[in-house]
Amino acid sequence: MYNKSKRIMFLAIAVLLVAVLVVGCGQRDAVEPEPTMDFEAFRASVDANQVIAELEGTTLTYGEMFEQLEAEDILQPGIADYAVEDMDMLAGYAEQLVIRKQIFEEAETAGFQYDQTVLDEEMQNVLAQYPDLTEQEQAKLRSLLNHYITITEYLNDQVSEEDARAFYEENPGEFTTASVRHILIAFEGRSEEEALELANSLTERIRAGEDMAELAEEYTEDPGSQDAGGLYENQPVMLWVPEFKEAALTFELNTVGDPVRTEFGYHVMRVEERNVTAFEQVEGMIKDSRASEVFMEYLDAAQGKVTVNL
Repeated sequence: MYNKSKRIMFLAIAVLLVAVLVVGCGQRDAVEPEPTMDFEAFRASVDANQVIAELEGTTLTYGEMFEQLEAEDILQPGIADYAVEDMDMLAGYAEQLVIRKQIFEEAETAGFQYDQTVLDEEMQNVLAQYPDLTEQEQAKLRSLLNHYITITEYLNDQVSEEDARAFYEENPGEFTTASVRHILIAFEGRSEEEALELANSLTERIRAGEDMAELAEEYTEDPGSQDAGGLYENQPVMLWVPEFKEAALTFELNTVGDPVRTEFGYHVMRVEERNVTAFEQVEGMIKDSRASEVFMEYLDAAQGKVTVNL
């Protein structure tokens, strides 16, 4: 079962990290704070009602940014102090927030609503990890999560089932798992020709009836699979290097193919099982991935349009 919890929480906590990457997309006039100024001191030194970021009529005030930072600081203590130490990063954070606020307002204007059980489940996950939160802290986090879940679900809703299914059908390797037994003959300590010669020899011995698992235990130079007789069981093929992945997708089942060359050496391979995950099981994951692309389109569209003035 696909679980949305991690992606929603990541969306909330990752804002500061993303902000570092997008610094410079907007225009700003910033005054550097004192080097020793912490979050509370910085907040006391500015007007909470001051508009600090604007995007096509959507505005963000210091007060709104501080509310976000306070909530995120509950989950990541010290992040608020860290944010105000670097005005470039804080400007990037403000830029991210005003873009996300614009998406949130767009969702509200469109009358978009999501299943509130999603929010309830998220809060239960948070409370399981942070059981000592006060009622006030819980209220702040619930507001934060509602903001990000609304954005996440709104963007997700823009990806149709047809689009998700088309991606699924065009990229079968992304959703395939395989059990592959292999023997790695590494290049280290021998020439490529010597590695290929040994790999060919082992291939012929297996085809002649010798036990591949026993040969793998004796010859493989892959410590990750040696104790299992060279077997990687029920693994996502998308995690493997391209040549190994291609062989895992195309080799005839239970038949040793010709040695496969990768950057690690030559692999004697036998695909023992291959399964494609049903679309229904990965539809949510695909939509999330495509929704991330929709979000990047929002970011691209905002390039040069956001004004930040801290």
